[in-house]
Amino acid sequence: MIEINDVVIIGEDDSAEFYNKVDKVIPLSDRRYKMPEGLKKTCITFTDGDVIIEKSNKNNLSVRSYLTTCMKRGYEIKRIFLAEMSLIRKLYEGSQDNERIKLIDEQPMEKAAASLLRDACALGVSDIHIEVKEHEASIYFRVNGDMRKVDEKEAEEGHALLASLYNAADNSDATYKLYAYQSARISSGGRILMPPELQSLRLQFNPLTSGGRYMVARLLYADKNFIQKTELSEMGFHNSQIRIINELVIEPEGVNLVAGPTGSGKSTTLKVILENIYIEKERKVNIISIEDPPEYEIEGTKQLPVTNVDTEEERGAAYSKAIVSALRSDPDIIMPGEARDSAVIKLVFTAAMTGHQVWSSIHTNSAIAVISRLRDQGVEQYKLTDPKLLTGIISQRLVKKLCTHCKIPIYENKYNVRGGIKLISVLNDVKGYEKCVFVSNPSGCEQCNGGYSGRVVVAEAIKTDFKLLELVYSNRVEDAYDYWRDKLNGLTIKEHGWLKVVAGIIDPFDARARLGSEIISDERKKQILSLD
Repeated sequence: MIEINDVVIIGEDDSAEFYNKVDKVIPLSDRRYKMPEGLKKTCITFTDGDVIIEKSNKNNLSVRSYLTTCMKRGYEIKRIFLAEMSLIRKLYEGSQDNERIKLIDEQPMEKAAASLLRDACALGVSDIHIEVKEHEASIYFRVNGDMRKVDEKEAEEGHALLASLYNAADNSDATYKLYAYQSARISSGGRILMPPELQSLRLQFNPLTSGGRYMVARLLYADKNFIQKTELSEMGFHNSQIRIINELVIEPEGVNLVAGPTGSGKSTTLKVILENIYIEKERKVNIISIEDPPEYEIEGTKQLPVTNVDTEEERGAAYSKAIVSALRSDPDIIMPGEARDSAVIKLVFTAAMTGHQVWSSIHTNSAIAVISRLRDQGVEQYKLTDPKLLTGIISQRLVKKLCTHCKIPIYENKYNVRGGIKLISVLNDVKGYEKCVFVSNPSGCEQCNGGYSGRVVVAEAIKTDFKLLELVYSNRVEDAYDYWRDKLNGLTIKEHGWLKVVAGIIDPFDARARLGSEIISDERKKQILSLD
C-alpha cells in the first residue's frame, strides 16, 4: 500500500495553480478511477498526476487504498498536497461547472453572442460587461460613457456565453480557465458572425469570488464614420488647439504625448493625427506604430503588434523590442501606442533625439502633469526642459454630447440636485449665459439614446517652450499654469468644457461630473470666448 510521506501543505493563497486546471480534475464518476462514496470530501485527483488530500486524512487507510488501486490501473502520482476540505470542495464544484458549460451546445451560444454584438453596435456601445455570479449573470452596455444594464440570464448560460466567446478567439491561451485572469481577441471573419462595422473585440476575463466570472469586451469599430471622426474639429477640439496640433505636426522631430485616463479617446486622436499627417505629407512618409494590441486600422501606417507573450514582464520586454525594431526600419514617424514605463519612455526620447517625430499616449490627469510624470519616470532634466525634444502635449476627456433634437433649456430643468451636484452651483458656473445652456432630456427621443448623441472631446493642448518646461520641472506648477494661460493663450480642459456648456453642446451637470469644478472669473470667460 502507498506510503504518503513527501507532501506539501497548501492554503487558499497557494491555490491559484489548481483553480486554473479544474478541467483536469478526474470526475467522481470516472469508471477507471472511480472513488468510493465515503472519500468524496477527502481527496481529489488530477489527470496530470497531482493529488490533494484533506489534512486530517493524510494517513487514512481508505485514502491510501484508493490511491494504490489507481496506481495499479495506470495512474502515475507525481505530487501530493494537503489542504482544507473547503478547497477540495471548491475544486470539485469548479470542475462540475466546467463540465456543464461543455455540455451546452456552442452553436446557440455563438448565435447569442452575435445577437448581443448586433444590439451593441446599433447603440454605438464602446464596451460590453458580463458579470456572472452564483445564480445569475448580468449584461451591461457602456453607451456614451455610461453603464446600462440590458439583460439578465441564468448563471450557467452566462458561463456558457463567456466560454463561447473565449473559444471563438483567434488570439488567446489554449484553454479557457474559469479561475484565471485571461485576455483574448476576436477578429471579424471568425466563428462568431460580427456586424460589418465591427473590426474586432478585445476581451478581458477576470475571476470573481464564489466561482464567478467578469468579462469586459472592448468593441473596436472598422467603419470610420461609425465612431471615429476624420477631422479634429469633428471630434470636438477647439480651433486654437487644432492650430497647436498642426504646428506640432510640421515639426521635423520631437516627442508629442496624448494624455488621459482609459476610455478618453486617446487612440482615436492618435489615429486621426497620423492619418492627417500621412495625407498632408502626400503619402511620402514612413509611419510605424507599435501597439499592444492594434485597436484600429490606421491608413498609411505599418502597425506592429506585440505578440507571443504570456506575462507582463514578457509583454514589457516585447514592447521595447518592437520599438527598437521600428527604429531600425527607416521610419520618419513612430507611434508607440503607450508610454507605459521608464524603459519605453527612454526609447521614446531616444527616437526623438535621433531625428524622428514621435507620438504616443500616457496616463495623467492634465497636460502639465505629463511633465512631472516624465520626471518621476527618470527622464533627465536636459531632455525635459528642451522644447525641441518635448515638443507637445495634449490632454483630453470624452463628455456626452446633448441630442440637438430633445435637449432642454436649463431653466426648464426639474432637478435641484442631479448626481450629487446642486443646480445652484451649476447656475453659478453659467451666470449670465443661462439662455445658451441646455440639459439632457432623460426621456430621450427617436433620434438619441436617453438624451445624448455620442460623445465629444474636451481637451487642452500645449506647444512647449523653454520657460514653461523650466517652471514645471522646478515644481512651480501654479506659475506654469499662469504663464501658459496668459502668455501662450492656453485653454484648460475645464475652460474648454465651460465653452461647450455655454454653446449648448454638453450638459453642465455632466461637465461638472466629468471634469470637476473650476472658478472662472468673468474677465477670463470673456478672454476664452474670444479665442479662435
